[in-house]
Amino acid sequence: MRTKHALLLLLACVALPAVMWARQSSAPTGSGSQTPTSDPQAITVVQSALAAMGAQSLSGVSNVQEVVSLTTYDSDGPSTTTVTITTNGASLRMDSQGSNGTSTLIMDANRAQMQSADGVEEVPRSAFGGPGFTQIPLLSMLAHWQDQGAIVKYVGEETDGTSNVRHIRLQTPPDLTLGAGNSDAPCEIYFDSQSLLMTKLIYDIRSPADLRKTLPITVAYQNYKVVSGLAIPFSVTYTVRGTPLSNQVVQDVIVNAPVTTSEFQFEGAQ
Repeated sequence: MRTKHALLLLLACVALPAVMWARQSSAPTGSGSQTPTSDPQAITVVQSALAAMGAQSLSGVSNVQEVVSLTTYDSDGPSTTTVTITTNGASLRMDSQGSNGTSTLIMDANRAQMQSADGVEEVPRSAFGGPGFTQIPLLSMLAHWQDQGAIVKYVGEETDGTSNVRHIRLQTPPDLTLGAGNSDAPCEIYFDSQSLLMTKLIYDIRSPADLRKTLPITVAYQNYKVVSGLAIPFSVTYTVRGTPLSNQVVQDVIVNAPVTTSEFQFEGAQ
């Protein structure tokens, strides 16, 4: 059961919004790319950060597979499991081996489903429409950057701990069909002033039981390594109001892993 809980928690943190991956092929790497109509200084910082994180290499990327050591924290104490996370097209798959066998989460733009020895369970997809595939900052940033309704603002240079950072605030329009209110809290994005790699992201996730209820998530990125031209953090920590939620340590990354579309199929009718 803890394995299923860990996967659901991970899904809440890293879930990609609709058509994120489909938009990556038009990543804003050139002067002719479309970007949100907002603060020119913010746009300059974000475009430079996207280049620093490897946006120019995405044209040759069809999928990314990560093997992570995932530690989650709850009332029973910390629990660690190994999770394989694979993105392919607009789909996401997570696999974890537990005492009751393999638990798998599959998600696309419209549906999310848990598959395990306990059976098949539909997961409310609308709860996971947040700020992108957050464990890979480049993909998360592009998910918002391609939204023509986004408003981006340069907040300024700040000190975060011992680091100097550039603070960007990004607001995207909500999906009014969810009945979850007329506005979403903006994403607060922090880039290292020198390397322009993303160091921190603050955003809200929604409760699957009540989409009007939100919870602020803070993601801290460390230990970047370049894999096939993409800058990927090998340490990702999630907290809620300072309380640890989960920690991911990347063990391996494969760009363009040998996966098939059948690995992302749902069981049964929706």
